[in-house]
Amino acid sequence: MQDYLEIKISDLIDENSAEYKSLLDANKRMNMQDVNMKLLNTRGIPNKEEKLGRYMKFKLSPFDILHFDHIELVTTSGGAFCNGDIVQENTGGFGNHGFVRSNFNFYKTLQKRLFIPVNKKEIKQLIKVLISIFNGREQKRLKSDEAKILWHSPNWDCFSHFSFEEFPRLLATLKALYDKKKVINVGVGNQTSTTYNIDFDKLVIIAPIRNSWQFDQYIYPALLSLTKEHNKNCPFAIKKENIVCVNDAKIPKKMVVDVNNVFIPTQVKCNKKYLVDAIEHLRAFYYDENFSDGCERIYISRAKSAKRFLVNENEFREFLESKYGFKTLYMEDVSFKDKINYLSRAKVILSIDGTSIMNYGYMKSGGKAISLRPANMVEYPIDYLFGIEFLPIICEIRDVKNIDHMDGDVGTWWSSNLYADIRYVEEKLKAYGIEKV
Repeated sequence: MQDYLEIKISDLIDENSAEYKSLLDANKRMNMQDVNMKLLNTRGIPNKEEKLGRYMKFKLSPFDILHFDHIELVTTSGGAFCNGDIVQENTGGFGNHGFVRSNFNFYKTLQKRLFIPVNKKEIKQLIKVLISIFNGREQKRLKSDEAKILWHSPNWDCFSHFSFEEFPRLLATLKALYDKKKVINVGVGNQTSTTYNIDFDKLVIIAPIRNSWQFDQYIYPALLSLTKEHNKNCPFAIKKENIVCVNDAKIPKKMVVDVNNVFIPTQVKCNKKYLVDAIEHLRAFYYDENFSDGCERIYISRAKSAKRFLVNENEFREFLESKYGFKTLYMEDVSFKDKINYLSRAKVILSIDGTSIMNYGYMKSGGKAISLRPANMVEYPIDYLFGIEFLPIICEIRDVKNIDHMDGDVGTWWSSNLYADIRYVEEKLKAYGIEKV
């Protein structure tokens, strides 16, 4: 059965408004057509061009699990390689992935020279290789014959990618292996499909870098919901001791490791079935009926962020709290459990577009997500599949910055700060049905 991403621009957004024009701007990076033809190209077959409008429907690629007898894994940036070629299905989608390839090629070049360094960068990597020899128990375990699921990709360090790509496909993989769904065997001549009898007491999840703030804040808490020790009612849970991290931020290990007998899931991005299932799984595990600190209106501030914050934050926060009854949260200070409990009770959230506003995925259906964004903001339209009404407000870019990220120039939206015109915001809140308290 063919799955689709359905996109519905809210009827509250006037077609003559700057907000509507921003959503359907065909000239900006990662516009709606790019979502259709690039973002959703997760299996190497791009979609055909579709007509853009208030309602859109884009074709999704199927979810499969690939099995490899052996791969090489970049432990820092993420990225799996088979016979020297990148496993595109492990990434966010088919593309060049120059940053990941560069890391892999750097290590392999040093390896060919028998780890004889010729510059400072190579000396540092040699030290990490030596550390791995004497203090690399987890990395060595990756070469064992134990069955493993690779849950480390180039998108490991971003909360929105974690929430709506990485965790959903990990959960989908565990369920599929538990149900003995067919797996595609790769790298052994002609590809074949077979089922595997998995011993979940021995199954290993290859997790991202340990002792990173991302691992502590949301990766490990999410993983605990999949362990026998913490979720005894989960039939496909693994043992906590079988969470094996690829690297360590405090005592960093070598950049590339060998991995045997590994399952690599393809992407499930923008697929309602898998994304909603993942959020419901986490909510069922962490929801607290006795949580008493909730609020129906939440402002997620980026004042503590290094980029993409409001230059008039104090004035704006006072405006939201005093006139509209918003509660301000700094997600850096909120535990994963509390985040789920706050958002599960919220009816309206407001934040700057990007990862912060995409917390709407943890809200319950029927909520509103009000997004402060520059006109050239990239699109990642998954609000409708969660039953959330996405309502943007265009803001002026201040402190313009245009920097490279991963594979090149991503545009000024990535790191520039914003100015929110309070009078204009007030007009938009009224149009979006947000009344003063």
